[in-house]
Amino acid sequence: MKWIYTAPEDAVELLRSRRKALKPPADYLEQALSGGEYAVLARQVASPNFEAINFARKAAACGLKPLILEYSEDKFSGENVSKLSCGILEFEGSKLIEQFIACRVAAYLGKPISTVKTLWGQPLLEFHHDMFKMLPELAEIPTIDCSRWLHEHGRSAKNYYVHYLSLFVCHGVLFETFPDNLEEGGFTQDIVIPAIKQATEIHGEKPLIVPLDPPDDEAGEHWYRYPSSLENFVRAKLGRDMVESAALEPK
Repeated sequence: MKWIYTAPEDAVELLRSRRKALKPPADYLEQALSGGEYAVLARQVASPNFEAINFARKAAACGLKPLILEYSEDKFSGENVSKLSCGILEFEGSKLIEQFIACRVAAYLGKPISTVKTLWGQPLLEFHHDMFKMLPELAEIPTIDCSRWLHEHGRSAKNYYVHYLSLFVCHGVLFETFPDNLEEGGFTQDIVIPAIKQATEIHGEKPLIVPLDPPDDEAGEHWYRYPSSLENFVRAKLGRDMVESAALEPK
């Protein structure tokens, strides 16, 4: 699995070298990425969790501009921790973890994330964007909804993933850690690795992928939690009558 990744310092050097041969952009994502040396994080929702903070810090350390790609038309799911954590938020403090329910998860299962509303009637995406702007180190990071681009390139990951990873041959550096375990490793083996090999064969160069966190990271749940500084903002949104919170012992 290590072969799919590139060390951060090498990825930056390769990106700068490859950008010299950039061709005119073929679509709006290539156009956006052509405007600078970008580090890219791709998530369904741009959300101010510890993962986004970690990404911003790593991008800054590399001297790259951070950019987040969203997939707002992906289906909401209770089985995907990245999606579920946007609806059931956990705030990590010094001693306890506070949990707040922001939307009625069961009511939106299988529906586009763009249609999900919070308990107070605000679009879930908008709510997370509002929180995003409250953290100084994230507030200026641009986001692009790539839903239309993904649909134009095949809708399913099996069809679009080679096109997606091809963006990171010379247009940017993808910051991602692909799972390699029994529960989630099937996607990596069936979709990611074949797409990397195909993209490399097409372009003659391997996509630039920097690990976002160690593959065997035991603090995985931490990355989907939020800093306690945002907790009062959510409390105010929910209002006294709607707050559904639980104090949990941190794992």
